[in-house]
Amino acid sequence: MNPVTADPAAVERVLAETGVERVVPPPGWTGYLQVLVDAVTERFFSPIGQTLAGARGWFGPIATIVVAVAVVLVVWLFLASLARRRTDRAPASDVRRTAAAPPSPQDARAWREALERRLESGQVGPALEALWWWLACALIGAGAAERSWTSRELVARAGRPEVAGPARELDRWLYGPRRPQVPEIRELLARLDRVLA
Repeated sequence: MNPVTADPAAVERVLAETGVERVVPPPGWTGYLQVLVDAVTERFFSPIGQTLAGARGWFGPIATIVVAVAVVLVVWLFLASLARRRTDRAPASDVRRTAAAPPSPQDARAWREALERRLESGQVGPALEALWWWLACALIGAGAAERSWTSRELVARAGRPEVAGPARELDRWLYGPRRPQVPEIRELLARLDRVLA
């Protein structure tokens, strides 16, 4: 069989009529991202896939799904911890201002004023600290609270079970994964004011 040469005029006419693109577009960022994902997938999942390919019956597909879910969970936990660290960091000026002159633990009024100032400036972490110390001073008074106590321990030592609900919420904010917004702190403060009145 001999090769046949194409009619250049006919090829040009067909390309013009069909509107075929003749220039390869440059790759975009999604192309680079796809190549990166493919490379990571090939590097990390290919050995696992080869190992699991030898498994018989239903075990292979289930094991592949379990490994994929585990990898996604680890990545999600890592990203969540990064996000948490970023939101927990206060600007350096806020930290210095808070650490420079904290109110005395004996003074509930000073902690209340510090709480209001911190809420006004949107300092959630320092506001929660001031709320805890204000509650401690209001419940057990002058200097009897320990910095290491949770709100639950504070309520138990004060013998004030009616404060347990708001105290649990304060502990969730102090030690849990979610930081509240300023309006939520104000709402909790209002509930505590009503309970303590």
